[in-house]
Amino acid sequence: MPFKMTKNRHAVLTKLAGETDPLFSRDFADIATIVHGRWEWAAPILRDLEKAEYTRRSGAKTHMGQAFEITSAGRAALAQKPAEIKRSGKLSVNMHNALIYTAQRQEKGYPYETCSNRSTLEALEARNLVTIERRPGSWQHVRLTEEGRVKASELMGKDVVIAPQHDYD
Repeated sequence: MPFKMTKNRHAVLTKLAGETDPLFSRDFADIATIVHGRWEWAAPILRDLEKAEYTRRSGAKTHMGQAFEITSAGRAALAQKPAEIKRSGKLSVNMHNALIYTAQRQEKGYPYETCSNRSTLEALEARNLVTIERRPGSWQHVRLTEEGRVKASELMGKDVVIAPQHDYD
C-alpha cells in the first residue's frame, strides 16, 4: 500500500523542514489538531514517517522522548500535496451546534474565542461557513462568513443579525 500524505503528516514534515535541530513530539503541540494530549499527538505520526524513511531518529532517547529529524526523502516528499478529504454536503450535529453557538455569540457582540472543537471548526472553515483567526497557543477566534450567517439563520429559524463586536481586551 503506498504511503498516503495526510494533512497532519505534511504539517509535521513542514515543521521539521523549517528547523535545524531535531525536534521532539512535544515540539509539535502548537500544530496539533487535538486539544487534549497535544504533546503526544505527533509521536505516532513521526513513527509512520520514520517507517516511510521521511524522518529518522536523532540521538538517544531522553527524558523529553525521542528526537527526530527530516531526511532528504522527507524534504522531497514535501512537494506532495496532502490528500484532499472528500466532504459530504451534510453537516454533523456538532457542526450545527458550533454554527448556532457562534451565531448567538456574534448576535450579542461577544467575541468567540476557543481552544476546543478544533476539528469541527476546521470542517466548517473548509465549507466556507466560518473564518478562524489563529491566536497564540491553541486559541482561535471564530467568526461567521456570509454563507455561515445564512446557514445559521436557517438552523435557528430566524434571521441572524451580527452586532458590532465589543472589545474586551
